[in-house]
Amino acid sequence: MRAWRLPAAIAAATATLIENAENTGFSHAVNQGIAIAKGEYMALFNNDAFAEPTWLAELLKTAEADPKIFAVSSLMLRFYEPELADDAGDYVTILGFACKRGDGLKASRYTKPCRVFSACGGAALYRKSILDKIGVFDELFFAYYEDVDLSWRANNFGYKNVYCPTARCRHICGATQVRCATTRLRASRAGATASCCPTRTSRC
Repeated sequence: MRAWRLPAAIAAATATLIENAENTGFSHAVNQGIAIAKGEYMALFNNDAFAEPTWLAELLKTAEADPKIFAVSSLMLRFYEPELADDAGDYVTILGFACKRGDGLKASRYTKPCRVFSACGGAALYRKSILDKIGVFDELFFAYYEDVDLSWRANNFGYKNVYCPTARCRHICGATQVRCATTRLRASRAGATASCCPTRTSRC
C-alpha cells in the first residue's frame, strides 16, 4: 500500500513528514514528532477527525490561562451523529478502568469547561515544557490508553488536565483501526467498542 503524503505545497511550507517503514504504534509515532518539535505546545489530532476553524485557537486560549495546565481536551463529536459527544475528556473508575466521558450522550450536556482526569489524545493540546519534565508517551502502549497514562503522570506531578468545550471537532470513531469505517453503522460499532464501559456510565 502506498504511503499517504502531504500535498507538496503544504509540506514545503509548514510541515515535516516523518515516514516509518512499518506500523510502530501511536505512542512511538507521536514521540517522534515531539522529539523534533520546537513549539511551546504540542497539538495531537487524529487523521479521522475534522476540526472546526477555531479549534486550535480555543485550545491555546485555555492553556494560556494557567501555567499549571498540562493538557487540554477537546469536545469530540460523533461524525455521523454530531448532536452526540464522542469524547469530552477521559476518566478512570474506582476499579481502574479508563473510559470516555460523555460517549454517546447529548453534546449539549458538556458545555462547561472543567478539570478532567485525562485529555483524549485524539484531539488535544499538551504543554511541551511539562512533557520535558514528566516524559513522553509510554511506548509499551502500542495504541490506546497511552493518553490516560500520560495524563495520570501529569496529575501525580501536580499539573492539571482540563476540558475545553469550545474546541470542537468531529470524529469518525475507529476509521483508522477499522479499514474504511466510513459508514454510520461501522462508526457506531467502532464507537461502542472503543470504551470499556457502557455509555450510560460515561457521565461527569
